[in-house]
This record gives sequence, structure tokens and C-alpha cells, in this order.
Amino acid sequence: MTGVRLRLDQSKDWSESLVLSANLMLSCAFPSLVFWGKELVQLYNDAFIPLLAERHPADLGQTAQYCWSDAWQIVGPNLKRVMDAGETVYYENVVVPIIRDGKLQDIRWTYNYSPIFGTDGDVLGVLVLCQDITREVAATQNLRDSEARTSRVLQSIGDAVIVTDGDTRVVRMNSVAEQLTGWTEEVARGELLSRVFRIVNETTRLPVESPAERVKLTGSVVGLANHTVLVSKDGEDTAIDDSGAPILNEKGELNRSCLPRYRRQTRS
Repeated sequence: MTGVRLRLDQSKDWSESLVLSANLMLSCAFPSLVFWGKELVQLYNDAFIPLLAERHPADLGQTAQYCWSDAWQIVGPNLKRVMDAGETVYYENVVVPIIRDGKLQDIRWTYNYSPIFGTDGDVLGVLVLCQDITREVAATQNLRDSEARTSRVLQSIGDAVIVTDGDTRVVRMNSVAEQLTGWTEEVARGELLSRVFRIVNETTRLPVESPAERVKLTGSVVGLANHTVLVSKDGEDTAIDDSGAPILNEKGELNRSCLPRYRRQTRS
């Protein structure tokens, strides 16, 4: 019955409330299903089929307890709350273990159970809207892990490193960069590199072009001229060697960030 609009004359054994509820569910683009009656018979739309995996089509028209026996300790009490008390039940990013691909898996769901009321106020069934967010959650966690690894690597570098976005605004900096510039990462984040990484010619005191700007223009590794000093936030001069390098994406194109890297210069 998925993907089909029902009419009363096509379903003479169905009540008007059931036909209306089924049509509402079938016309929804979001994965949804209806549990109907005291036995909670399951009906679902096309968008819900991928979430069922091998359960489809056998679970169509079966009772909720039969369909979700592997997760009934969670699903059952929630359906009971809706049917007995007319409550709406909503959970976001929760684990509901179900059998999928022949094995029990921890699937993360965001779902909403809403009561379907009859004209007399009785609860006739449950409308369920849900989403399997397992992959999204895993991708988010992988990104966090990657960010944490990047941060650890950045902090382990003995030279000062500042990462900027494509507009040469500070995104990250390690502890060595904080010491030399006098800026903390928290305060510097979002500031133009030219303000945080203030460099001048040691003799003329004229500003030296930001390496991030040069990387942005050329898309290649650049270095500073000799006799360049870094002026810290507190006005302290530090003679430095410097280089800037582009960070490229998987296509070899300049990404939104570049990496100025510098160290104290040892002079005889």
C-alpha cells in the first residue's frame, strides 16, 4: 500500500479515521508509519522502507510487537504512553538496537510518536516520524576526532604555527605562536592575520607583506625577506625566519586556509 492514496470506497473495511491517517502518512516525504488499533498494526510509506532493510515487505500489516520484538523493551513502553495517556513522545539522537543485515546493531534515531485521536477523543493509533541518524552521528564524531588529532599535532610542533582561513583570518594557533605574538588563540580567532602577526623590516620599520596574502595570491610556498621582525602585542621585537604554505583540498586546489610558520631567528 506504500505510495498509494486510499479512498473510502477502496477500503470498505477501513474507518474514515484510518484512511485519513494512512493518506497523511503516505503523502509525507519524511520516513513515517502508522500503528493502528489496539494491536498496533504497522503501515508505512516508501520513505520508511530503507530503514526497515530486510524487514520489508514482510512487516507491512504486522503488529508492532512482532515487527519490533528486538527493540520492544524501548518501543513498547513509548507506544503504551501514547495509546494510554495520549502523550506525544519525542527523542533525539538515542540508541535503539535493532536487527539489521542479520545482526543486532546500535542504531541512532530521532523520532516522534504522536497520538491519532478519534472524534470522541479516544486514541485510535500512533503516527510515527523518524530518522536514522547513525551515519551522521558517526561522521560528526569522526570529524571531532580528526580535529582533536590535528590540534595535538599543531601543539606538538616546535615552531610557531598560525592557520588562517581564505580571508586570512586566524583560525588556529599553537602555544609557540601565542608566546611570540602575545595573542591567545581564543582572542586571536577571527582577527586578520596582519593584526595578530605584525611583521616589519628590522631597519626601516616598514610593514612587511603578510605571507598569508602572498600564499593566497600565488598558491605556493613563500618565505620572508631577511631582517624581518615580529612585533608582539606588547610591542616586543623578535627576529624571525618565516614561511607560508597553502593547504590544498583533495583536488589540489587552494583551500580556505593557509599556514604561516615561523621561528625565532638565530643571528651571529
